[in-house]
Amino acid sequence: MIRNNGPGKKSGVWEAFGIVYDRSNVKLDYVACKSCNKVYTFKTNTSTATISKHKCPVPASEVAAAKVFFKKHIVTKQEKEMMTTATTDYCTTDMRPFESLSGLGLKALIQMTLDIGSSSTGRVTIDKLLTNPTTVSRNVDSRAWNGREKLTLVLKKHFDSGLNVACTLDLWTDAIKKNSYMSITIHYINEMFNLYVRTLHVKPVEEASHTAEMVLEEFSKGLAVFKVIANMYQQIIVVSDIGSNCCGANGIPSAFYWLTCFDHKLATVLMTVVNKTTKMENGVRSKPFYRYKNVQHMLPLFMLINACKKLVEYCKRANLQSQFSKTLKKENAIRWNSLLCCLLSIEEMYDELVSLLQMKDKLSKLNDISWALLKELIAFLAPF
Repeated sequence: MIRNNGPGKKSGVWEAFGIVYDRSNVKLDYVACKSCNKVYTFKTNTSTATISKHKCPVPASEVAAAKVFFKKHIVTKQEKEMMTTATTDYCTTDMRPFESLSGLGLKALIQMTLDIGSSSTGRVTIDKLLTNPTTVSRNVDSRAWNGREKLTLVLKKHFDSGLNVACTLDLWTDAIKKNSYMSITIHYINEMFNLYVRTLHVKPVEEASHTAEMVLEEFSKGLAVFKVIANMYQQIIVVSDIGSNCCGANGIPSAFYWLTCFDHKLATVLMTVVNKTTKMENGVRSKPFYRYKNVQHMLPLFMLINACKKLVEYCKRANLQSQFSKTLKKENAIRWNSLLCCLLSIEEMYDELVSLLQMKDKLSKLNDISWALLKELIAFLAPF
């Protein structure tokens, strides 16, 4: 510990220094700066010339602020309630989803604000602290390039160590403007076998013809941004769907070890069987129908799926969702295996459905839903 009193001398240096004592309250032959805790050897007959030349590397005010910064604060119940009110107002005022409060970016922003506030000497006005949106937009590119440079060094070290990586590749076209995009994600582990997943690109693809050769060229360009070049390709495994522009002989498989995405294959099989399709006849598109409706034993299955979808649609239109302890889930073609989510929600809410539909005199909505077949279909889809 440092005692504020000096050895009884009148030198002004003792305003900044104190004598060091051990835990037994025994005075030691040391003195220390009260601001930065720098220790010097000092005896009773020692001159103060050396310690008088001492300059703190950090001003005392900043040291005090640092002590406050690193001191752990226990959040009180009142503070938690105040934060709940503030976050509720944030969601309702700016019309942001409740789940946005779980976002890593928002948490990092709030933590930075708290850190700046704890190291400040007065109240900080948020309007003075927050950056202008235009400044943020200009900063995105520089931040992105800084991130790419850091990841480039990580990947270089990884490849130089002789380790392999996996890349997942996907292409799609948006339904409104018909713009095409390619995403490239890299997967690798460190020496502690921790898995890292980094999205390298989500970039527009300008070429009108999405040939296998074009996909290979764009993919290689995307890797080159991170200085991943041809002599490293043997350490890369590429995973994609089985579209001809991804698995064509002159494309990705000609330069990389390529694997088909097993999940995508499963999804394709399930969607082909359980989703309706249409066809053109004499220039007229047919009504949606099941491809395998005439296969033996399949009709009851399709009737069950139809009945479940119609039931969920009815509950949503009739505004019944709020009356269930858990809402029914609608199938969504974009979400993986969403049919299973739909069936599971009906199974879980079955008793409540029966009770509510009885009150509405709509129990007939369950006539085409076989409880045994529903459970059997759920058991079949669950492993996927």
